[in-house]
Amino acid sequence: MPARFWGEPLGAMFVVFGVAGSIAACISLLGRVGRPRRHVARVESVRLLGEPRNDAPLELVCAMSAEWKGHRPGQFVYAAFDAWEGAHPFTIASAPEALGKTGNGEPLLRLVIKPLGDFTDTLAGRLHAGQSVTIEGPYGRFDAKGSARRQQVWVAAGVGITPFLALLEARQPSAQTSAHALGKRQGAEVEMHYCTRNAASDALLERVQQLCAQAQPPVHLTVHDEASGHLFTPQALAVDRKRPSDIWFCGPRGLGAVLRSACRSIGRGRWHLHHELFSMR
Repeated sequence: MPARFWGEPLGAMFVVFGVAGSIAACISLLGRVGRPRRHVARVESVRLLGEPRNDAPLELVCAMSAEWKGHRPGQFVYAAFDAWEGAHPFTIASAPEALGKTGNGEPLLRLVIKPLGDFTDTLAGRLHAGQSVTIEGPYGRFDAKGSARRQQVWVAAGVGITPFLALLEARQPSAQTSAHALGKRQGAEVEMHYCTRNAASDALLERVQQLCAQAQPPVHLTVHDEASGHLFTPQALAVDRKRPSDIWFCGPRGLGAVLRSACRSIGRGRWHLHHELFSMR
């Protein structure tokens, strides 16, 4: 660019934005992004759910530090088990206060991790009780809140069931979650669709069924089992649906795209899609 450009207002703006961008990049590279939300936690327990297979999900319970200020159902955290590996995002699969505290008063929270790649495939063999873990968060607003005039519909697929585990736990009669954390719309009945590849071997299905059966207000569960040919289609949401709906979805990106298209073509503005696309491991 000609030298006179830098003396003009547009050139000055380029300089300001360039300096600001460089500062932001340095902060990120030094690992200071999210630092105020980082907590040193401890692995309280770790176990495989269901039969010990290669695709068995891992349940990890963490004892948080006293500085942990709690979370809302549906939020996620970044967990770093190894400084060299860095942090990975995982949805919190327990409602606030659902697991209580340790004898030392440390709040407990649960992560459910499915083996989806090189990192998560090896976690079961590398984690043990007493191990330190850095937890950053919580983040997110997948809270199932919405308008009181709209029907609530939950759609979960695969590892996308994890935020709904926390939302379901918050609806249990024994839940201690505050009304503020749940929001007014948690007082409404819910229509829930759970998509699984094989219901017979799904390690989380029984837990989901138990939570739905005991939920107050009620959660009406439909299981879509791919192995038996009972596939989920957005058209199923249109059956006898007279009220506008808030559709909360967490699952594979492809199914999310199908639902988004259906909200336009079938819902015609009456369906609002809220989604958590779990594409990161």
